[in-house]
Amino acid sequence: MAEFNYKPFSDFYNVLDTPAPPDWVPMYDEEDVFAGTGPYEKQGLYSDVKHTLGASYGKDAVIDWASQFGIDTSGKFADVIGNTGILAATALQEIPDAWRTGKQAFKKGDYEALLSGAFLSQPWEDVLANLDALSIPYGLDTNEKLDYIPNLQKWKKMNQRATNQGIAQVAMQKQIQEAEAKQKATSTYTGPVTHSFDPKQDTGRRPDKPGGFTDPGKGSYGPWKAQGGLIDLYRYGGFI
Repeated sequence: MAEFNYKPFSDFYNVLDTPAPPDWVPMYDEEDVFAGTGPYEKQGLYSDVKHTLGASYGKDAVIDWASQFGIDTSGKFADVIGNTGILAATALQEIPDAWRTGKQAFKKGDYEALLSGAFLSQPWEDVLANLDALSIPYGLDTNEKLDYIPNLQKWKKMNQRATNQGIAQVAMQKQIQEAEAKQKATSTYTGPVTHSFDPKQDTGRRPDKPGGFTDPGKGSYGPWKAQGGLIDLYRYGGFI
């Protein structure tokens, strides 16, 4: 019978080298729709990704520890054990953190933050980020784990949408410029510029006619030349 060589959990956990989020994940000090600016507001996407990755690698360590008892690392039971480890670690870390934040708010006299529960914003944010790791399977590398982080995927879609809109606007501006250039190139008008009044273009009125609506000049339309239509109906119909 082979001798069982038990290893404590620390042997698995202490060797973890949890990587930081990739450089393309926005930091909390950049414009971040997931972050606030106050002491009781969310810390942002970078913090969320960091917590989720840490929880996921911690889950892997728990499963590795359990595997020494013959548990299949790819099985459902191993996944339950790993998720139990996430829940336990989250409670052990975030409950004291919330308590500590509450005491600090009380010392500062931030009673509104205590009564409204705002002092729990950051601890609760960390809890939700840790819980995102529950759905991450065992043994994935960092890039694969990132695909399971909801807020990160949401941010990537928003960023891609903004990029697409920018590309569409550039294309539209280019089409407008090309249309304007084509219009200028095909213009056949060679007369004077007409965008403003030029006294040189004023030839005055005809010398033999005073002008105006009642007598605008030879060949012009006026009431005296109306034939047919309503005017004849009224004239020859006996109305006028």
